[in-house]
Amino acid sequence: VIFSEKLLIFSVQYSNMDRHRCALANFVLSQAKLAILKSCNNRLSSAGVEDAQCIFKVLVLTRIAVDFTFFTMVRNINSFKLRWCMVEGVCSVGERGELLLHF
Repeated sequence: VIFSEKLLIFSVQYSNMDRHRCALANFVLSQAKLAILKSCNNRLSSAGVEDAQCIFKVLVLTRIAVDFTFFTMVRNINSFKLRWCMVEGVCSVGERGELLLHF
């Protein structure tokens, strides 16, 4: 996938074969857009964090942590791995079942 203005606006088109990758890519894009919006709003109101990259990281890490806790509680860690641990790009699950973040 090549990043472009069209991709930013319309997101990644889903294909049945790569639906999990498409969903992850669209989630990351939506969180990036939200981080930019929050950063602008914080700057205009002179409140909160103005760094969009910092906001983006917090948004993504929070979602991963919530999903990891949920899938651990329902004892379905394989679904978590399918959603978040593709080629261990975002995170992985350690040998003892702990969450390992890669960014």
